[in-house]
Formats: sequence, structure tokens, C-alpha cells
Amino acid sequence: MNGDIVTPGYGHQKVYTWEEIKQHTSLTDRWIVIDGVAYNITEWQKKHPGGARILGHFAGKDASEPFVVMHKDRALAKKYLKSYAVGTVCPVSDKLKNTKKDLIEDYHEMREHLEGIGCFKPSVCFYGLYFIHIILLEVIAYVVLIQFQLSCVTYLLSGFLIAAAQAQAGWLQHDMGHASVFSTSRLNQWGQFVVLDIFKGASSRWWNYRHNQHHARTNIVDKDPDISIPKLFLLGTKLPVLWGQKKLRGYFPHNWQQVYFWLFGPPFLLTIYFLFENLYFLFRRRDLLGLVFPLAFSGRLYLLCVNVLGVWGVLGYYFYIRLVESFWFMICTQINHITMEVDDDNDDVDWITSNAITTCNVERSFFNDWFTGHLNFQIEHHLFPQMPRHNLYKAQPYVKALFQKHGLVYVEKNLSDGILDIYRCLKKSGRLWHDAYKKAIQE
Repeated sequence: MNGDIVTPGYGHQKVYTWEEIKQHTSLTDRWIVIDGVAYNITEWQKKHPGGARILGHFAGKDASEPFVVMHKDRALAKKYLKSYAVGTVCPVSDKLKNTKKDLIEDYHEMREHLEGIGCFKPSVCFYGLYFIHIILLEVIAYVVLIQFQLSCVTYLLSGFLIAAAQAQAGWLQHDMGHASVFSTSRLNQWGQFVVLDIFKGASSRWWNYRHNQHHARTNIVDKDPDISIPKLFLLGTKLPVLWGQKKLRGYFPHNWQQVYFWLFGPPFLLTIYFLFENLYFLFRRRDLLGLVFPLAFSGRLYLLCVNVLGVWGVLGYYFYIRLVESFWFMICTQINHITMEVDDDNDDVDWITSNAITTCNVERSFFNDWFTGHLNFQIEHHLFPQMPRHNLYKAQPYVKALFQKHGLVYVEKNLSDGILDIYRCLKKSGRLWHDAYKKAIQE
């Protein structure tokens, strides 16, 4: 320990080195650092609205940038944290000596500028019209199915329109989960509850728990739930080699993962995997009310369609809709991440650089913006998750300039190349595993 100092707003505080901070990473003794202040969050993690797990991802680490981007009312959050402050970390440069301190400072200056020019202000007109278009898609779908003679065309078209409405509702609830639609966190929470829990039939608590971890530690093995499925898919260039060297195998030969990804990934993601993960999450937390809401979408579908399709016909219709939505969701989310770097946690990589090397964009167009819910601006979205999606393009020139100044690569693709890159990267990772595995068993 290096002595005591007086920290404004915190009084007389002890000063810790980073070596001391890193000793507090267990579930029963967990510290994090925000803006140079060390907090003992062992008790607070039980009350944290985002859950204890996401805090654990930053145990013994600097969580300053994630704290800024993931809290709409930072003053209120710090008010709750204040009583858990145990000291400060000094000098800060000890932590940043192997990182780009100027990059972090420039990032905060850029963020302040974007806040100043109104990029974090949502458009009531945009989101109002967006919500109306979702409702219209579903209404038109039911009109096509019920009012017109049942045929293969009306069946497929109406199901596709409902899947489109569900996909677009998914992007809307995603925005609300990031508190980017309404001015207050409470309104965003209620909005997300209506759109996700009631309209889509999934738990907003489950989604936020899962998705916030993805944003906090993107493409980090064992911390980002979106890529932590090595038994099925090995991603990146490092993990496949490591598995191969250790003679580890998954459920299927990884050198064929670029093929079976399309057979088992999108078809089962929303129809099976997310459904059971959602229910398991609610069951473990004994959220009995939440267990009812998965019936919201399927129940509405049954009541409106059973007279036309019959019971088994509705069941098939449901899986057709979820299958289309699942492919839609998988393509839009995976083109931005699994084609980028996947690695273990690394304290020497700052948060901005980490997002730069794990995230890429898809070119802007009216269709791409609509199809992906503006997640084609994935880099900007990860740097500013609370920025309303209709303003992400305004941030793009500033982010490109920041990356160029600090030697970071800004990756942007067209949509077709992005989809093909999913296949190419899975094939490359699978080949790396196969070569390392083959070499290991021959030694």
C-alpha cells in the first residue's frame, strides 16, 4: 500500500497498487476500479441490476469505459457505489503504460463532442414510425393468411411478414435494452417489457443479462456468451490451435464447422436454444410471471390462425416463422463479430482497442440499415451503445478519424461479403484446429 490521499467526494482514502487490486477477484472478495477509485463490490454485486456475473468480468480490472457506456445515469450509479469505495489506484499510469492512454482520452473527448451536438438524443418521430411499421407488418400478415384463400404462397408470405415483424421488434427491444429510445431508464425498461416480453414472448431480464455481457467483454472466451460454444464452434485463430494442441474435440469435427454451422446454427438458435435458455434462466430465478410470457406470441398465433391452419398447422407455422427469424438474426449478428478476433482476456489491451479488433461494420444503405436494425454500424454501436441507432451514421466519421489517428483498422464490408466471411472464417478456424490436432496426435 502506498499511503493515503484525500479524494474529492470520497474523503480520506487509501492508495492501492494494481498488483493489490488484482488480488481481489473472487466471488467473496471482488473489487473493481472506476475513474481511479477502487470499489469493494462484494456485497453490491448481489444488488446490481445487471447481475453479478458481468461485474465479475471486471474483477481486479479497470471498468471505467464500460461503466460510462452502459449507464445512462452515471451520477446515480456512482451514488450507489460511493459507500463501497475503499481507496484509489495511483499512479494511474502504472495501469496504462502498456495501453494507449491518448486513445482513451481522445475517445472521451469525442464522446463529449457527440453528446454536445445531440447524437444521444432519440427521435420520437423515428421510433414512433418504426413501431407502427412493425405492427403493420404483422397485421398485413394475418390479413393475407386469414382473408385470402390458403395456398403455399399465402402461407409462406404471411409467415415471412410475421418473421419480419418479429425481427424488427427484436431490434427495437435491443435499443430499449440499451436505454436509447426514451429519455429515462424506467421508460426504456417498460418499453422493452412490452416489446420483448409481451409482443415477442421472451424475457427482457434474460436478454439483458446475456447481451450486456456480450457488450462488456466482446469476443472474450468464457465471458462473451455469444461465442462461448467451443464444443460446437471454434472461432478465431488462437483457440482452435490451442484445442488442437491439447487434442480436444467437440461434438462434431471442427474442420467441417463451416458446413454444419448452417445446419445447426440458425435453424436451432431461436427455435430451440434460445427458447430453452430463456426458460432455464427464469426457472432458476423462480420468476413465475416471466415463465408465462413465452406464451404471449405463440398464444396470439394460435388464437388467430387455428381456424385456418388447425392445431398442427399452427405448430408448423410457428416453427417456420422462428426459422426465418433465426436465420435473419444469426446473419445480422454474426457478420459483425465471429469474423473478427476471438481471444482470452488480456489486461494489456484497452477497452477501445478491444472493441476495434472484435467488431466490424457493414456498408450503409437503406436496406442494410433496415435489415440489420442499424447494427451494420456495429463499431459505433459498441463504442456508444446508448446512442440512438438513427444517429450512429453521424458518429462514423469521428470514429474513423479516431481509428486512423491511433493506428486502428476500421473494417467495413458489403453485406454479401460479410455473409461469405462467416463461411470463410469458420473454415479457416476449423482448418487451424485440424492441423494442430493432427500434429498433436502424431507426436
